[in-house]
Amino acid sequence: MVCLGLLVLPAWLRAQGSSVGSITGVVNNPSGSAVPGAAVMIRNVNTNQDRQTSTNGAGVYSVTSLPVGTYQLKVTAPGFQTMEVKDLKVDVGATLRQDLT
Repeated sequence: MVCLGLLVLPAWLRAQGSSVGSITGVVNNPSGSAVPGAAVMIRNVNTNQDRQTSTNGAGVYSVTSLPVGTYQLKVTAPGFQTMEVKDLKVDVGATLRQDLT
């Protein structure tokens, strides 16, 4: 029983030190079809640090390990209008879902 406690404790300690979250979502065109290969930029408004990724074949994007804070999301794709969302709040251990059409 003591051994089990020793195995669980390190994971608990790591979770306590984490101060990150993530943003994920799906990018669709106005007709509801996925937009693969869209450029996704997420900016921390407090530090002006950017993280960039692109949507996969199903239009899904995910940016993990974002420090807690407020973010701006910008999505661009050839032939589509630029989409922006401001004031996205990332909380500790949370995954914020932000779909765009």
